[in-house]
Amino acid sequence: MNGLGVRADLGEQDQSRRLRRQVRQLEYELTQAVGVLPHLRQMVEFSGDLLLLLNGEGLVLESNGRLASLLALPPVELHRLPLERWLALPSQVAVLRQSLEALGAGQALRLEVAVRRAAGDPLPMELEALCLPLPAAPGASEARWTLSLRDISERRRLESSAVMQQAQQGLILELRHSETRYRELVDQLADGLALLDLDQRLQFVNPTMAALLGCSGEAATGRCLSEFMAPQDRLSWQQSRQGSLLAARPGRCQLGFLDGSGRQRLLELEFTPRWNGEGLHEGTLLLARDVSELTAARLELERLAFSDRLTGLGNEASSRRFLADQLSCDADHPLALMWLDLDGFRRVNHTHGRLIGDRLLCAVADHLRLWCAPGDWLARMGGDEFLVIRPGLDREGAWAMAADLQRTLACGVQLPGGDGSGIGFCAGLSLHPDQGSDEDSLLRQAATALYQAHDAGQGLVMHYENGFTEILRAELSLEGRLRRALEGGDLRVVYQPQVDGHGLLIGNEALARWCDGERGDVSPTTFIPLAERSGLIQSLGSWVLEQACAQQRRWQLAGLQPPPVAVNVSPCQLLAPVTPMSELVAAALERHGLDPQSLELEITESGILPITGVRGELERLANLGVTLSIDDFGTGYSSLESLHRLPIHKLKIDQSFTANLTTSASARTIVRAALTMARELGLQTLVEGVETADQAALLAGLGCDRYQGCHFARPLEVESFTALLTQRQQALPA
Repeated sequence: MNGLGVRADLGEQDQSRRLRRQVRQLEYELTQAVGVLPHLRQMVEFSGDLLLLLNGEGLVLESNGRLASLLALPPVELHRLPLERWLALPSQVAVLRQSLEALGAGQALRLEVAVRRAAGDPLPMELEALCLPLPAAPGASEARWTLSLRDISERRRLESSAVMQQAQQGLILELRHSETRYRELVDQLADGLALLDLDQRLQFVNPTMAALLGCSGEAATGRCLSEFMAPQDRLSWQQSRQGSLLAARPGRCQLGFLDGSGRQRLLELEFTPRWNGEGLHEGTLLLARDVSELTAARLELERLAFSDRLTGLGNEASSRRFLADQLSCDADHPLALMWLDLDGFRRVNHTHGRLIGDRLLCAVADHLRLWCAPGDWLARMGGDEFLVIRPGLDREGAWAMAADLQRTLACGVQLPGGDGSGIGFCAGLSLHPDQGSDEDSLLRQAATALYQAHDAGQGLVMHYENGFTEILRAELSLEGRLRRALEGGDLRVVYQPQVDGHGLLIGNEALARWCDGERGDVSPTTFIPLAERSGLIQSLGSWVLEQACAQQRRWQLAGLQPPPVAVNVSPCQLLAPVTPMSELVAAALERHGLDPQSLELEITESGILPITGVRGELERLANLGVTLSIDDFGTGYSSLESLHRLPIHKLKIDQSFTANLTTSASARTIVRAALTMARELGLQTLVEGVETADQAALLAGLGCDRYQGCHFARPLEVESFTALLTQRQQALPA
């Protein structure tokens, strides 16, 4: 054998010896393991944890005795036990199965589950799972997962106890915070808060209540609430509190309280009885607020609402209240209402200004106060209207009352500006129970009677008559139809010629006419005053001005030579309309291309003399170049001084003087004086209302050279006046 063979044999022998040593080592370890296995099984069996070995389908392959004990099953029935049999919640079965299948080899899982118990509620346990390696070959062990479940019910209990303790501590802390906030809230309350015991002694007061009582909280505690009350209100407090206690519900009252300085406050108290758990009364909860300023403000508002701010008298609202009280006391007791309106106040107001006008109203109010008898009611109803209500008067007594007041005011009311003069009034009377049984009807009837008296003339007193209401209703109906006539074109303009001493045409006056569908022709003396009272005069006057200017231009374009046309201007149109009269006239002249000298404006004498502010508007009209004339001269308040100051070009002597010319020497004297005065002032004159040849002859003898009236020509329709112009044009020399 050579050397190589010897070395090979030696190597094989060494390998054989190593293998034998390894086998002996393994046999030793196996013997040791088999010896330990019973001890390990015993440890698993008596472990406090629940130990499981599951296959790939989640079935139990091995378990210790804990599962059998929980489920009260023999160990043999635990083999291949599915998850559903030992897990209490189906949702946890699904979650565990999905979680196990998602585990990889060597990965672990931890979650909390509820395990069934044969007796009692499911046991909360913490589960730990470990995924075993997959078998190397088919037929090998099918064990897939090992599970260890530990009872955590005690831990849960301890955790729950800790949470409760923590919650209790938090609740106590929150209660302390709430008490602090409550005390801060009570201290900051704008209302006073107090607790009273059964003897009405103050047990607690907040700072506001202490301030209302005028002392500190310590000084107020223990004292009886009634000590702070005004003596006259203590009985009211006892009655209110007793009523609240008997009714077992909150009460409210307003009482006077005296603070430390003796100043009285008016406090509104809200009090609620307090009851203990046994239903026995143990005191009162009291809220208080100072309503002194609020009550004073309410009384002031009531005073303003029910009194006239200028004169301090009652107003319409308080008059209604007074009447309602009187009628409710005695429905059959007679009383008289006198609603009066001062004469000429508007002129005073416009002449001297509103300040002087207000002083006049106050002076009249003072006179009325002195004149009124005890029990009378006196009120200012607005503007220059006053109301007197005197109980116990019949019709004759009401007449006597009105006459006595007329004499009193006629003695003179000294104006603050020094212009002392007696002042008159118109009045309407209504009586209870003869003419009304409630305040609305009595006031309405007195106002209606005043309206009729005012419409009839200054200084008149009228009792209400049943026909007055029908008259007013008819006027309202007529006003509505007049409004529709203005909108629908039912009015027309006629033209009355004006002539000189030779009968030649020198001018004409544009006059509005209205033919109503129900009443036929309505007199201008009816619908013109109606338009002024209702405010329609602005629209009516503007319409007449537009029609006259348009017709004047049409005659000019037809080749005729019309004389100047005169248009009446109501005083209402000069008293601050929306658009000044001067602007309306300027626009009409420009729109129709008229020479200003072809237009004359006739203004009622009483409408401009004397009225503050009219002079400026008249000057603006005169600056346009139009002729200004005073209509109805002699019936108003003109004076030489006022005529001299105003830009007037012509005087139209009122027809009332013309009508009496042949029978009255005084009428002839007035006309002669007016004509002479006009000549001295450089003014033209025209006498209107000339109806007869005798009147014309007398006027000519007095020096008149311009006339208007039916003796010369009646008002003509447009066609007839056009024919007159044509005839006049043809008569002119070529």
